[in-house]
Amino acid sequence: MLGFGYFGSGTPEGRRHRSRSLAWLAVFMVAALAASVDSLPWPVRIFCGVAVPVAVAGIGWSSVKYLSELDELSRLIHLEASAFSYGAVMVLAGIWFSAGALGLVEHIPGPRALSGLALWVLPSLLIAEALRGHAMVFFARSRR
Repeated sequence: MLGFGYFGSGTPEGRRHRSRSLAWLAVFMVAALAASVDSLPWPVRIFCGVAVPVAVAGIGWSSVKYLSELDELSRLIHLEASAFSYGAVMVLAGIWFSAGALGLVEHIPGPRALSGLALWVLPSLLIAEALRGHAMVFFARSRR
């Protein structure tokens, strides 16, 4: 959504949110990739491993700050779209987990927990954000 724009992205608040979120996203990506490099010393990998959840918290902080600057209707549309999209991804993840636990699908093994987690978390976030964008359009149109 940050790449394609979103409801309110042309406002000063929206531009600040985009800048903050993209900065935290860059920290997340660099730290996640660096943490999985075996040749890096352990202190650097541990720092990168800590930087990943800090970056996620930074993106969350940016979103909360942005939502607090919106009017009530815009905030409601954003929250409804987020609840729908992330709830849908959680349901899909639960179905996939259950199917894996029952042996119906194969899980992609990763060399370490971080890389295995990254194989599922990053696509899940991309799917959730794509769903959120479509849900925002739907909820905004339903309020006309």
